[in-house]
Amino acid sequence: MNFKEKYRAEMQHIRPDAQLIAATGQKLAAKKQNAAKNKRLKNSALVLACLTLALSLPFLNQTQTEPEPARPQRQTDAPALLFAPADGGENISYGQNALPTLAGRSADCAPKQAETVIKLTAEEVANMIACAAYLPPTLPEDMQLETATLHLAGGVPDTAALNDTGAITGTLLLNYTDGAYNYLTLRISPYTAADEPRLAEADRPETWDQSLYALPYAETIPEDMWQQVTDPIFPAADFTADILQRLAGESDQNAKYVRFGLKAGDTLLEYTAHTPDINGVWQAISETPGLQ
Repeated sequence: MNFKEKYRAEMQHIRPDAQLIAATGQKLAAKKQNAAKNKRLKNSALVLACLTLALSLPFLNQTQTEPEPARPQRQTDAPALLFAPADGGENISYGQNALPTLAGRSADCAPKQAETVIKLTAEEVANMIACAAYLPPTLPEDMQLETATLHLAGGVPDTAALNDTGAITGTLLLNYTDGAYNYLTLRISPYTAADEPRLAEADRPETWDQSLYALPYAETIPEDMWQQVTDPIFPAADFTADILQRLAGESDQNAKYVRFGLKAGDTLLEYTAHTPDINGVWQAISETPGLQ
């Protein structure tokens, strides 16, 4: 005899009384009524939603308008920097390298100065006397020049005027990479009064060493030293390999990340590097002729 048959044989003598049967019937009837009521409510809600949508469509069609045109993006004006071609300016050509002038007005309708971006080759960069002294003669491991761009305030300069003056104004941006994750960027521009709050003191680590402060930095770095500590500029003569090592923080890909500026006379050199070869960054800086 299996379990089911055994159970029936032992329990067949038990019979529910009339009161239990009546109570069970009432519960089943109430449950059936509630299910029917819920079904009616769901159907009513669906009908109401469809009716509301049908009535609102004509009004939606009447209120449709043309999309608002996108506002022109605000552009920052590049600071002026004097560059003189090595050959006196007689062989400068901006033909295919010159991009269209970017001009317009900012969102608040204030006049905005035009900017031109010129792509340069490594040879053209090397021929610029004013910046040649600041080009790194050596680079971190496996790196080479990938892009060089000259940012000019104003349109493309007149070639005849260049031949007379031998100079143009602009900011030079150099990007060196290993073709993968590691890079070194160098931005050469004039040092201005706006950069003064970033000038750190090499013999006062509290003005540039973030490791001396606890997170969150916004609460621990003094407000009057914020720009120095988060984006420091050092007099080139005071910068050392030890400072570079202390500035470099751990990053991904087993590399280190560092960002800082060096003041060389009236010129500002800003470096950003992501590389495991921090010693290569120091070598590139220490061998740069204009920083000796």
